[in-house]
Amino acid sequence: MIDYENDEQTKTCEACGAKMVAYRHKLNTGMVVSLKRLYDVGGSAHLNALQLNYNQRCNFQKMRYWGLVGKGGAEAGVWIISQYGKLFVEGQSTAPSHAWSYRGVTIDKDDPDVSYLSFSDLMEGGPLASYGKLADYVDDSEPTD
Repeated sequence: MIDYENDEQTKTCEACGAKMVAYRHKLNTGMVVSLKRLYDVGGSAHLNALQLNYNQRCNFQKMRYWGLVGKGGAEAGVWIISQYGKLFVEGQSTAPSHAWSYRGVTIDKDDPDVSYLSFSDLMEGGPLASYGKLADYVDDSEPTD
């Protein structure tokens, strides 16, 4: 595993000036509820059909970092649940509680695995139930090489 947390120096791209930073994302209850809705409608749907709240819609795409969902072809807004996502919802597989991304691509996963069933206890609150805000992601970000 890459040690993102001990590299204190922020780097920028020499060509475009963009920050070269990895972000840590938490698999939370809102994401899991969204995944279950996709599962319940047959595993493929336009995001609008899932009737998600604002936070669920904004965080839905992050489930790609765990390999739970993918884009559903050429039509914008259509998502499909992966086989891994199906197994997760059915309680037959676990997922890491956190994933790292760099410019929209998964680069690592860490922390203890969680199961779909563990989220049933968290629907009313708890460490995985909250959504991260921009400031949280900045605090949990690390420069990349």
